[in-house]
Amino acid sequence: VRTCRCAALTMAEEKAGENAELLALQRIDDTAVKLQQEGKYLEALECMERGLVLRQHFFGADSEEVWRACKTVGEMCNLLAMTYLQQEDFGMVLELLKKADILTERDEAGRAVTFNNLACYYRRQGKLHASLSYLQKALRIESRLPDCENPADTHLNMCAVLSQLGRHAAALEHAQSALILLQE
Repeated sequence: VRTCRCAALTMAEEKAGENAELLALQRIDDTAVKLQQEGKYLEALECMERGLVLRQHFFGADSEEVWRACKTVGEMCNLLAMTYLQQEDFGMVLELLKKADILTERDEAGRAVTFNNLACYYRRQGKLHASLSYLQKALRIESRLPDCENPADTHLNMCAVLSQLGRHAAALEHAQSALILLQE
């Protein structure tokens, strides 16, 4: 009888510990949302990253819960990267886009956005061939996606880079592709 009672107590303690962990995760998620609403995106990202680490611990690194969180954190990294690109904080841009690249491993649409953003970064750095390479990768991914959010953007970016490289005929083709996509 004593053994059964100990086992029951241990199970109850484990359940209470799980509930406390899930409550902590919920608090982190709530804080991240609040920070975003306040426009404190970098702080929100830090909370989101903590939440991701906890999800890996609670649910396992390969769980659907973790991959959904990776998608969300990757989106935030991309959003912030473009904000920092406008401010010309190139170190921060690259750091955020490297994170996004890792986080979008299983999110094809997110990966295409990340590659497009990396292309924008490299274009601003004057590294046109690197930019072109990332745009080609983004276009390959987008061509496989049934519902791509902004496929014209990638073609317009490709047009700009090709034009800067003096490849005007190819640039014109991408400009026309963008127009067609925008009219659909």
